[in-house]
Amino acid sequence: MQWLGTLLFVSKTLGISSWWVSTEDPAVSERLFLGVTVVPAIVAACTFIIAGWLRVVEASHSWLGGFHPTRIGWWAAVINTLGGIFFLVDAVLWYRVQASQATTIALLVGALAFFASSAIAWLEQCFD
Repeated sequence: MQWLGTLLFVSKTLGISSWWVSTEDPAVSERLFLGVTVVPAIVAACTFIIAGWLRVVEASHSWLGGFHPTRIGWWAAVINTLGGIFFLVDAVLWYRVQASQATTIALLVGALAFFASSAIAWLEQCFD
């Protein structure tokens, strides 16, 4: 699930699709911007949130998630889910204001959360 989201998200993050968006007709440009840049980023962020939630379920051994702050795996899962939420905020802001300081901050916080989640999961594996 996370892998699929990464493939979708990278097109907006790296600007791979930006050359598709520039046309003379503003209506066509808007539809291309939505279809090529914004929608894949929103779908990707949703896959990140689903994958994070599935990690929370696995770490807490309950479909309801639960609150288990004493488990290091639970923290990795929760931080991963928060990273997905920040990527969703970035995608929505990208549609409203495109490249701004708010989108950059949301993207940075999401990336840092993913990094922290990976580091915590790695530490859990080292000491398990």
